[in-house]
Amino acid sequence: MNMRSFDKYRDTINLIDAYNKITLLSEANLSNEQDLMSAIDEVMQYKNMDKASPIYKWFTTQFIKWYKLADQDESKDIKPHTYKQGEPEWMSRENISDFTGFSNATRDAMLHMVDYFNTLDDRDLSKIGKVPYAEVTRQVREWDSSRSKTTGKKKDNPLEEGVDFKYLGKTYKSAEGEHLRAIQLLTQPAFNFEGDVMQHCLRDGGYKPTTHRIFSLYDSKNMPHVTLEVNLKKNEIRQIKGKNNREPNENYQEATKQMIKDLIGQGYVVTGDGENADMLKFDNKFYFEDEPGWQEIFTNKILPRQKKALDDIKARIVTA
Repeated sequence: MNMRSFDKYRDTINLIDAYNKITLLSEANLSNEQDLMSAIDEVMQYKNMDKASPIYKWFTTQFIKWYKLADQDESKDIKPHTYKQGEPEWMSRENISDFTGFSNATRDAMLHMVDYFNTLDDRDLSKIGKVPYAEVTRQVREWDSSRSKTTGKKKDNPLEEGVDFKYLGKTYKSAEGEHLRAIQLLTQPAFNFEGDVMQHCLRDGGYKPTTHRIFSLYDSKNMPHVTLEVNLKKNEIRQIKGKNNREPNENYQEATKQMIKDLIGQGYVVTGDGENADMLKFDNKFYFEDEPGWQEIFTNKILPRQKKALDDIKARIVTA
């Protein structure tokens, strides 16, 4: 099957689009649609998507259209809106919802969609603006299925050390005592191999050595177990992945944390997937609980905010 052509699915797309037009009559309007737009923009910025990109336009049209449908609400990050005095009259209607911000699962699914879109050629990419959400999710499932049949089966690393990857001079122990080396991937074949073995999108999600810096934890057989993706311009660690885009295996958790701590010591910051390494989030950055930066934030920012919130509550309490 040619995964890169939407032409085969024209009839399906037309039927779904017609369904969408009908159900839009009973759409669940959002009380804060602008917040949804801002959240989408943040995800697109994370992927360095230009606003003129067909991918960006798809999320601000088809994705939003699906989000506003009174359908599959359990899959969306929304809650029923509670009407407050003084709000516009339309917000008092039934089926009005509040967007609550993307969960980590939703954000990961969106990033995965972007990776899929990045595999399309220019001709097919130019057509996605008319492709409904339901059809795109089906295409992504097929893409995942086709990749799972060919990835994760390599037994030997064909790459050359010093050419395709380099050792960063740091070694960590797994929970089982295995020695793991911190590696930087240097070539497209290295990216492809990592994506194949780890069964994630590094191979065909638009990642290139010219645009992305990738670190990995290699065992003694030069097989990867954890992948870190870094923003080249800002030294931001944006993804921390084990196999199948999951959090690193428990056996490699401590080694992952130690590697990240060493990178933080070199000036890197964690802005994504910190929860995959038991990190704490504050103002869009992640911290380890025992690092000095977190202690300062907790003392000077979090505690004062908590105290103010408690003081505000106390001020509202009416005593007899």
